[in-house]
Amino acid sequence: MPSKRYKKLPEKTKDLNAEVIEKLLPEVKKNCTTKFDESLDLSFQINNKQKKSEVNIRTVVNLPGGTGKKVKVAVVCEDNKAQEAKDAGADIVGSDEFVEKIKGGELNFEKLICTPGMMIKLSKLGKVLGPKGLMPNPKLGSVSENIKEAVTNAKSGQVEIRNDKDGNIGVSIGKKSFHDDQLLKNFHAILDALEKEKSNNTLKGDLIKNTFVTSSMGVSYKVKLGKVDIIMLTKEQKKNYISEMTTQFENSKAVMVTHYQGLTMTQLDELRAKMREHGIIFKITKNRITKLALEKTKCKDLSNLFTGPTAVAFGEDAIMSARILSKFAKDNENLKLIGGIMDNEVLDQAGVQNVASLPTLDEARANIVGILNAPASKLVSILLAYSEKMSSLSAENSETQPKE
Repeated sequence: MPSKRYKKLPEKTKDLNAEVIEKLLPEVKKNCTTKFDESLDLSFQINNKQKKSEVNIRTVVNLPGGTGKKVKVAVVCEDNKAQEAKDAGADIVGSDEFVEKIKGGELNFEKLICTPGMMIKLSKLGKVLGPKGLMPNPKLGSVSENIKEAVTNAKSGQVEIRNDKDGNIGVSIGKKSFHDDQLLKNFHAILDALEKEKSNNTLKGDLIKNTFVTSSMGVSYKVKLGKVDIIMLTKEQKKNYISEMTTQFENSKAVMVTHYQGLTMTQLDELRAKMREHGIIFKITKNRITKLALEKTKCKDLSNLFTGPTAVAFGEDAIMSARILSKFAKDNENLKLIGGIMDNEVLDQAGVQNVASLPTLDEARANIVGILNAPASKLVSILLAYSEKMSSLSAENSETQPKE
């Protein structure tokens, strides 16, 4: 039976339209009306049921904003590494004797780390550690020669992401007391990890189907992610999306197409910000619906480029757009420039690179002014040099003149 406190919370929040996480955090915090510092949690439903296989995700994420929780870490290592583990902050450190205690059922820790050499002995305790989720795993960083790093990560905000058989993932991004910036950093770190896992799996469609945010004792809200989920759009929304994309393709003087597989959400946000500074829109697209938008536009010849994770830059200055993308691609090999259109002319990959090497209008003007000014500056230099020479000769002549 719901408590009096719970009855005062907003009702049917799951039926509300999805909102971006920035707008939802204040609402979720407002609903944290208990006396303790509630956790803010994310719930993901992933598209793990594939025709030929099943996607299973298990990884760890180091949350930049921390978790707000104290984790009791135990380390099983050789005697010569025991001091290193203690200095790193491990709560329990041991070797063979500690393994025997674990075998006897003493599991008074929340995270277990071991060296590769001791993993042979711990592997026999799968029935004890496995059901509790405590078995060290190289993929999760809990089997490592670098004990200091492993302990530091476990203590400073490392969380595990793992889906159940129905494709559900639950993970905390912090506490109510956290500043919004901390929570957002943790949120994006988790999305980056999921995006990386998507690239590591053969997957048809989106990885994330639904996302909700809630607090320990609060109600949940649906989160709107950065990408447009076409599967969830109504017919009217699809129609509006196609109309908007058609207008952008038709009216933009410059359209650059990229593939971004492997880029993190943080990197994509960074690229968007750089493009926005120059009035360029950088948009992640859905290939099927984007091809529908392309059909009746000047950009229809670009349709074959929309395969895999694709993003488009719309702008007025093709040179600046190509230059920003080209520079970003040099620093981030996961971004690929694959083609575009400049003033109704279709560009292939090499064409985009050539456009990026051209001077912008402002740079061309500056070069022209420099050329026009060059002769005058040279003339002034010659005249000054001649004047100095004449002064020098005059001084020499005066010194050699006989005094009367």
